[in-house]
Amino acid sequence: MGCLKDYIFNEIVYTSGCTEPAAVAFAVAKAVDFFGDNESVDNINIDLSKNVFKNGVDVGIPGTSKRGNLFAAAIGFVSKKSELGLEILSDIDEDMIEKAESLISSDFFKINCLFDISDIFISVKIIGKNNEVKLIIKGSHTNVVFVSKNNDIILNKKFDEDFYDYFSDISLKDILNFSNNCDDDCFEYVYKKAMNNCDASIYGINNNNYKGFKYVKRLLDCNKDYDEKIIELLVVSASMSRMGGAPVRITSCFGSGNQGIVSLVPIFFYGKKNNLSKEIISKALILSCLITGFIKHKMGKLIPLCGVFYAAGVGASVGLYFLMNGFIDENIINSLIINFYSGSAGVLCDGAKESCAIKSGNAAKFAFECAELMSYDKSEFSCSGISGNNFYDTIDNLNYLNVEGMKCIDKLFINIINNRGDFYEFK
Repeated sequence: MGCLKDYIFNEIVYTSGCTEPAAVAFAVAKAVDFFGDNESVDNINIDLSKNVFKNGVDVGIPGTSKRGNLFAAAIGFVSKKSELGLEILSDIDEDMIEKAESLISSDFFKINCLFDISDIFISVKIIGKNNEVKLIIKGSHTNVVFVSKNNDIILNKKFDEDFYDYFSDISLKDILNFSNNCDDDCFEYVYKKAMNNCDASIYGINNNNYKGFKYVKRLLDCNKDYDEKIIELLVVSASMSRMGGAPVRITSCFGSGNQGIVSLVPIFFYGKKNNLSKEIISKALILSCLITGFIKHKMGKLIPLCGVFYAAGVGASVGLYFLMNGFIDENIINSLIINFYSGSAGVLCDGAKESCAIKSGNAAKFAFECAELMSYDKSEFSCSGISGNNFYDTIDNLNYLNVEGMKCIDKLFINIINNRGDFYEFK
């Protein structure tokens, strides 16, 4: 079970802003580390996989009114703070913004979208008069696999998929056993990370200068007695803070901040509201995150289907059921995923942006409703549509839809973005 503990500590981590532009900023800053400060840079070329591009092109940058991969790349260059990892977009000051804008206006950066690569891939080439550095990230947002300087290879490691294969030969029984028998350090770690995302929810509610927050606060005031509505709106608030560029730190889950919000906030709120113990809440949080990761591992980190629905929503529903009833087993989880997918199949990812907060809120609300439905009426919808006979079959069906049915979806989404006239290259 050591791989599941590794998953907890490696994949439930802090990030500032949306994960993909943060990864772009990190990649540029890391490349600058190898280029050095002794020579001026002429230009920087950046190649992004289609899903990294799609998820970063429209999203807000924390603490600024700016958005997108281009501005994130510029911040990475001027900050030179690669040691911050995915928190590199925190603490952006006016001087950094001014320098970044100047670089962008001078066509210093060129960003290419690579249609033939789906998962996480970022290539940065820094070109100067006498030096050239190339750096590649692959598979995970901060996983540097290649670095060269003037064609001399500094780093060239094979991307080891097994390193990130936390769920190989792992079953639902293993997940249930692990969540029930975790070390105290796991409980404490996840509990603290969940508190962080709830802090982001409160930040959004108390700072009405961001888009949509006045409406969120009004709905919260009108729905104080309805747990599912409060959960939905807390998730919307945290997600909108993140996607809109508020200066908040978010706990991500398996590469996504919104997945971290959906898999943690509903459970933390429900557990605290019902005066459940820290240990019980922590068990539910870990259960939610492990179910989320299990599904994401099967499907891929970046795909055309919406991760807050097909992964984090299911995880949250499992965790909420555990809190509502004090127990859960494999049969209940089988029914929960069948019910969840029966009512939510087909939600697509058209890129990261503020409106992802609405999707996230809907996923959280539906997670609560599915958990409550199973609590009062231990039944499932008939095996029809995308549903399979059990948890595993249903995920396989969704993955079949993803692999065979979604081949052109991302390209169509990005063509729509291109038709708006954004200044990017497409290959």
